[in-house]
Amino acid sequence: MLTSLLLIGLPARAADTAKLNGLVYTVGADQMQTVWPNARVTLKNMRTGNAVSTVSSDVGEFSFVGLEPGDYELTVALAGFETEVRPVKLEPKANLHLEIQLRPKKQSEEVVVKAEALGVDVTNTETAAPSISTSMLKSAPLVNERFQDALPLIPGVVRGPDGLINVKGGRANQSGTLVNSTSVVDPVTGQAAISLPLEAVDSVKVLSNPFSSEYGRFAGGVVELETRTGTDEWRFLFTNFFPRLRYRDGHFVGLESITPRITLAGPLVKGKLYFFQSLDYRFVRTRVPSQPNLQNDQVLETFDSYTNIDWNINANQRLTATVSIYPQNLSFVTLNTFNPEDVTPDYRQRGFFVSLKERAIFQSGGFLESTFSVKRFDAHIFPARLFASELDLFPEQNSGAYFNRQDRESQLYQWAQTYHFRPVKAAGTHLVMAGYSYARSDYDSAVSNLPVVVLREDSTTSQRINFTGPAALSASKNDLAFFIQDKWQLHPCFTLDYGVRFDRDDLAKDAVNVAPRLGFVLAVTKDNKTALRGGVGVFYDKVPLNVATFLTYPAEVITRFDATGLNVIDGPATFMHTVATPDGKLHVPYSLGWNLQLDRDLTHGLLFRFGYEQRETHRDFFVNPVESATSAALELLNGGRQTYREFQWTLRWQVNERTTIFYSYVRSRATGDLNGFDQYFGNYVNPIIRTNERGLLPYDAPNRFLLWGVVGLPWKVEAAPVLDIHTGFPFSNVDNDLNFVGPRDAAGRYPMFLALDLQIRRPFQIPIMKKKHKVIAGVKIFNVTNHFNPRDVQQNIFSPSVGGFFNSVPREFRAKFEFEF
Repeated sequence: MLTSLLLIGLPARAADTAKLNGLVYTVGADQMQTVWPNARVTLKNMRTGNAVSTVSSDVGEFSFVGLEPGDYELTVALAGFETEVRPVKLEPKANLHLEIQLRPKKQSEEVVVKAEALGVDVTNTETAAPSISTSMLKSAPLVNERFQDALPLIPGVVRGPDGLINVKGGRANQSGTLVNSTSVVDPVTGQAAISLPLEAVDSVKVLSNPFSSEYGRFAGGVVELETRTGTDEWRFLFTNFFPRLRYRDGHFVGLESITPRITLAGPLVKGKLYFFQSLDYRFVRTRVPSQPNLQNDQVLETFDSYTNIDWNINANQRLTATVSIYPQNLSFVTLNTFNPEDVTPDYRQRGFFVSLKERAIFQSGGFLESTFSVKRFDAHIFPARLFASELDLFPEQNSGAYFNRQDRESQLYQWAQTYHFRPVKAAGTHLVMAGYSYARSDYDSAVSNLPVVVLREDSTTSQRINFTGPAALSASKNDLAFFIQDKWQLHPCFTLDYGVRFDRDDLAKDAVNVAPRLGFVLAVTKDNKTALRGGVGVFYDKVPLNVATFLTYPAEVITRFDATGLNVIDGPATFMHTVATPDGKLHVPYSLGWNLQLDRDLTHGLLFRFGYEQRETHRDFFVNPVESATSAALELLNGGRQTYREFQWTLRWQVNERTTIFYSYVRSRATGDLNGFDQYFGNYVNPIIRTNERGLLPYDAPNRFLLWGVVGLPWKVEAAPVLDIHTGFPFSNVDNDLNFVGPRDAAGRYPMFLALDLQIRRPFQIPIMKKKHKVIAGVKIFNVTNHFNPRDVQQNIFSPSVGGFFNSVPREFRAKFEFEF
């Protein structure tokens, strides 16, 4: 079926599509050219009436790809300047470059159109996968319709067995997440902590090794989001307002989900003030098939609001204000085959994010970006049902009550400025930028625990874990960074990106961390169809605030019993928390990463990419229990290491403006220390801590094939298939005392994961009050083939079902409906 969809969607002359790119600039009194960011560029197909818009980049550039040949109308608008409207005719296989000079109002304009040879981008050293646009986010079959669901569509990004996103072999808390260039991570755990309505996201990009020194405080990768702004015409979008009933045992029992989303955008004052508002309410029950019906639903309830106001103060100054709030209630979080509802936690979060961003352009031709933001994030984790005084861990199924409670409050204040200098001609062209940032974060928390009892297969007690009394945790820190970066185009065929970043985290005892970066891109062939990119860099991470409070966490008091479960053979032993670094101080983790990538334009619209990437992470935080005849301790160590290696090939076929297809294969290996701090002291605490080992990381998937895209079919139908096939994740075996049997993560792997998801949509026009409005109706199908993709495995070697796999997600259908006017 997937092959048929792809073949049907390919027009007979798919290779005839065209490209259009350009530059927006002005000429000053000194006759020097100045590029202009933030110009609104709209391209309208005169035959179909469809229009696509973009905003010129920091260096004044814009581009459109996969365009059908024909007549278009190009509009360029910028406050303080006359709007430029020009007809453009695109011939088959055309690749046009437009240089658009804007003039102040009441003066004439001019457009210079130059033919340009076909080829790949030979000016950008960035080796990131192509960004995922708003249209792709809406077309792809995303299970929760969140931007996070789209991240695994990028090669090298996987959703691990714990449900968290791992970017290029890094732990979830080692990546950075930026919204409009501002960090939105939780300062306590280091993980991304924001939720946005899907319609608020303009693009999503993953940078594995960003060689620009403006990026910092990560050791794994960076997820970069750009949000949407108001439009020149008022628009209203209402999505998914039909509820879905819960169907169990042949009957409808209550509500399974309702997820309405509302978006409103338009000009408050045309050319001056733009408004964008998106609201998203979500109530979703997600079934866990391996638990009894009506006792097997995880429940998610959220309300997300995103507001954006753009004010073009004058031709040289723009101010953007954003406000995001994202309360969330999640019930029965860890519900699975071995955890019924009673032993799961509930999660409650409250938070908001406010930012002000100003861009000021100077007469000299440079411009300054200034950003101030405030982020508040509170999290509460507590037992879903407190019917018992302890948690009992039994091989077949756990019982009792979830043992941990956390009440956290945190604040993050950020201030940053970046100055982009006017382009300088000196042995080529230099685009230099320099900037600094300051961040202040604070954290207060209360933590308490119930006892945990480990039971053997015969129900005898193996050990009992008590905890020292409730603890009050508190920490704060200041981060300061400075960077300078130069993009040096020595030749039209060769560009260097080089820079250095200086970081200081006052929780660490390093004076200053110095992170040099170097990237390059080389046009290998004269036809401009082959580009070689690569680089190397040092990337310093952050010290999460929960690491800083490790000494204050309640300590485990462990008592072990003999085979009868009645007689104490060891303990009680109190595992006091200690910092076991060589100098007794914390140091910021860092990674050394490099990659090499070859891009080749095989034919018009068909790009082939082959690359290798490697990252070595040092000074990672992990914990390790040590015990002697007279003492016991749980040590925090700062010398962990991780290694990630990846070979990747990708094909991107931009058939036309309605059809884009991606194929990729990734061969990778992720290894490291397995007692990562976040695994035991993150949101959901693990009370069973064994001796640290190095081995395959839990999200290691050495072979992964991914095929996805958006396919334009006849009669305006659009199909978006996603086929994801990868090696199963590794797992360990344990004995009756929950000690590991053999090397960790070496007992075997889950079965091969294979999921084919599909979304089909079609637009309609319906008349309301003498005006036609756009309606999009469709259906989403998850796991079309109903392949067995288990999420749980029986690891206990004394269980009769040892090695058994459970809890596969069955085939599922969902309707989709959008109304726009």
